[in-house]
Amino acid sequence: MRSTIAEISIKNLIHNLNQFKRIGGNMEIMPVVKADAYGHGIVEITKLLRNENTELIGVAFADEAVKLRNSGDTGDIFVLIPGTDYDAELYVAYNLQASVMDLQIANKLSNLALKRGIRIRTHLFINTGMNRDGISPKDALKFMNEVSKYNGIEMIGIMTHLASSELEDKTFANFQLKQFDDTILELKKNNYHFKKIHSLNSAGALNFPNNKYNMARCGIGLYGYLDYPEMAHKLSLKPILTLKSKIININNITKGDTVGYSLNYISDSDRKIAVVPF
Repeated sequence: MRSTIAEISIKNLIHNLNQFKRIGGNMEIMPVVKADAYGHGIVEITKLLRNENTELIGVAFADEAVKLRNSGDTGDIFVLIPGTDYDAELYVAYNLQASVMDLQIANKLSNLALKRGIRIRTHLFINTGMNRDGISPKDALKFMNEVSKYNGIEMIGIMTHLASSELEDKTFANFQLKQFDDTILELKKNNYHFKKIHSLNSAGALNFPNNKYNMARCGIGLYGYLDYPEMAHKLSLKPILTLKSKIININNITKGDTVGYSLNYISDSDRKIAVVPF
């Protein structure tokens, strides 16, 4: 066994999840386990979250969801980043929920689903200012009018992504939310309704606690971290990872001796140097 280990606290993970549930009120919390659960272990973290009655788990890419399926996970999984033609086959084969912003891919999803006798659950991705993924609000109605013809798709959600939810100045975030609200309203007037409406990430859930949407996507905050430490403190988040190691050697060096590569450290006195095997 190595001397250096990363220890994950189940207690702190559950504490952080409950903190988001507390401030979210009636909002559903969708934990995000992308990037190997931010380096904490996607399979193990997901199993713990499922034990806490988590209905929907979020990942960034379809292959992350496939890993969860291969581990035995049978719950709902949502892929946040709109996928490619290849991903469409994975969504159908592994029963994944997809974010959509491309009619061609949506059509392929529908056709693949119909061949299997199922419907794929999807979320309409609206771009309100992040400018990475999603369709323009002005194109949302036209998109829905077209995608509603695809019998293999069930559009259960609508989403956007905030670019500055962690900032004290909420001007741009409020601008994005206003665009999102207006888009939802226009779609409702045309008889398009969504079961899941979500825009908030971890920082957004903290800065917009009275948000009227019914789901929040909590990623990095779930693991005890936020971009600004004072925000994590406000929410009483606890880091779930502790890095531990042991000293394996102690060397006595004298003034002028070097330690490590490139002569980056030169001792200014006689001292002891401890070696830790990270």
